[in-house]
Amino acid sequence: MPTEQHDLESGNAVHHPALDAFAALLQEAPDAGVVTDGDRWLSRRQIDAAAGDVADRLHAAGLQPGALAAIAVGNGPAFLAALLAVWRRGAVAILIDAAITAPERNRVATTLGAHCTVAADGFQLDAAAWDIEAITGAACERLTDAAVIKMTSGSSGTPRGIVVSAQALLADARALASGFGFDANDRFLCTLPLSHSYGLSVLALPALTMGTALIVPRQQLPLAAAAAGGATIFPTVPSYLRALLKPTTPAPWPPLLRQVITAGEMLPPAVAADFERVYGL
Repeated sequence: MPTEQHDLESGNAVHHPALDAFAALLQEAPDAGVVTDGDRWLSRRQIDAAAGDVADRLHAAGLQPGALAAIAVGNGPAFLAALLAVWRRGAVAILIDAAITAPERNRVATTLGAHCTVAADGFQLDAAAWDIEAITGAACERLTDAAVIKMTSGSSGTPRGIVVSAQALLADARALASGFGFDANDRFLCTLPLSHSYGLSVLALPALTMGTALIVPRQQLPLAAAAAGGATIFPTVPSYLRALLKPTTPAPWPPLLRQVITAGEMLPPAVAADFERVYGL
């Protein structure tokens, strides 16, 4: 069944393709695992329930359709729940790195005209423990045909917000799936921030809309968590590959991990050659 949001001012139903895709996956296999830290799996049903609770809190905070909510949530099921919750309110998620300080988070949110901020640990699914604060005295923006605002890195100047529609998000994720050859059976080692454009497109969106799964290391080293969770694909950046090659005795390669994707900067030929020599990929 398509998921409907209702514009509280007009009463018109608004269809959201990402919510529709998640609803179909939820109906098909509600207890399928979506995220693991290497020890326990969190299911679609659990993420859906958390999203509903957070959406209720956002409603109580006065978040209206088209308004902006700045989410600063760590990697994990809570990030996925936060996206779903904001979209269920018909609102737009500003994706903020969870590692920045609360004052900086509030500054960015206020500058972009957000109605509220949402902060939580990536594995905290109890919505009552989330930090949800309305921004008082701000000139709140309202957008149409928008799902998220991605923040530029700021490496070339002051960070800017890039508005992206739900249709564009899905098209991007599906193009990556087609280009890299992954499907619902794949499990991704997740070390990229889900709030960044790369992590959102190759990790978060496929998990919500295609049925892929995420392995998010917390207590274990990344490759150990990948082995425990059965990771098959690892999207990363060249600097991370350099770090994997530094130990005199590199960690064992996870047996099911067949593909590594690097992006964000040029992969130096020497790093590629050393990685192939050590790991055979």
